[in-house]
Amino acid sequence: MNTAIIKTALVVGGTQGIGAATAEKLIELGTRNLVITGRNVELGKKKAEELTRPKVSVTFEAFDVTDLDQINDFTTRYKKSLNGSTIDMIVFCAVRRQLNSRVD
Repeated sequence: MNTAIIKTALVVGGTQGIGAATAEKLIELGTRNLVITGRNVELGKKKAEELTRPKVSVTFEAFDVTDLDQINDFTTRYKKSLNGSTIDMIVFCAVRRQLNSRVD
């Protein structure tokens, strides 16, 4: 993979687990503008802080992937913030867990 072209990435569900590991790897590979998303604001802000490095911008956006209105609000805001630039990669790692659920 030619990582030189992955300047801007969006990791949906990037605050923990596979999403957080993916965000870390993208930074390691040269991504300079990263947005991570998740439902937990406190966890998201903390993870964005941990991932931020010199010459690397990491921001957190809170929304629930099961709520279409929240998704639409996020995409509208994010599109405006790009100011005509593009997203080079979108990684979807979000999951909606139900506590006490069981797979039969």
